[in-house]
Amino acid sequence: MAQSSFSSTGVSVTATWTTLATIAEDENHPVVSLSFEISTDSGNANQIADVKVQAKDHTSGAWYDLVVGDALTQQAVQWSDRDDPPPTIRANNQVNYRVAIPLVYDLRIQARTDDGAATVDIYGFAETLNPVAGDVYGPISGTDNALVRMDGTSGKLVQNSGVTLDDSEQMEFGGGRVRNAGVAEVLGTTPPTPATGMLWYDTSGDAGVGGVVAITTKTGAYTAADTDTVIICDATGGAFTVALPAAGDNTGKVFYLKKIDSSANAVTIDGDGAETIDDAATLVLNSQYDAAMLVSDGTEWWIL
Repeated sequence: MAQSSFSSTGVSVTATWTTLATIAEDENHPVVSLSFEISTDSGNANQIADVKVQAKDHTSGAWYDLVVGDALTQQAVQWSDRDDPPPTIRANNQVNYRVAIPLVYDLRIQARTDDGAATVDIYGFAETLNPVAGDVYGPISGTDNALVRMDGTSGKLVQNSGVTLDDSEQMEFGGGRVRNAGVAEVLGTTPPTPATGMLWYDTSGDAGVGGVVAITTKTGAYTAADTDTVIICDATGGAFTVALPAAGDNTGKVFYLKKIDSSANAVTIDGDGAETIDDAATLVLNSQYDAAMLVSDGTEWWIL
């Protein structure tokens, strides 16, 4: 928490609402409470009838009543007639107030008399949040009164942050966005190179790790590509070999291979160069529906 002080002296208050003090913080340091003292000069012919705190709606720019009259907590009261606490601040008297604030950052304190004018002084301080990076807080609007405000394409999870929410139900961040029930999408046409555990999805429908897998069907000799995942093998026309890419260039890469035909023709899976599969030079799928799932540890391929 942090504190900022405010004060005004010799303010002439009339029967219409008069601003005694304005508290202007920023969206990163919203006010959580106000403590202030209002005192009236001894020469006043009129007394202060009402006191209130207003907050600014940053969507419309309008001020709205936040705390009014009896809702303000009077901490200490000094008055000439001590039988009962006065409902007003009389001449040559003072009242100390303590007000809880629901996280807003532009505030003003106002007062008015029953009739005529009175001169007052006000002294106080605002207690504010002092958040660190990554904090999320709210509300910031008197009309929306919500943690997250949806306001066209300019609504923000935290104002002036790099995270925005718009009315098409998507959250945008640096280089990408999350939209429509959690689909992660990279902005632009070229997706990044997926890192371990990263999920990306671009506008062309291509997917990376964790997305829709690539399936290809082969009927003859084939060298598996880095972008392949599932390889369906149909050896009806004759036996053939599927060559694997270099294990050293594909650490963590997984291939699924399956022979679907009923012929006696074998499908041979061969490692790159001298690389092995479970320490063997090759793996053979002989019968219909034989299958293998292989993963590279960066040196060779292993059957899972």
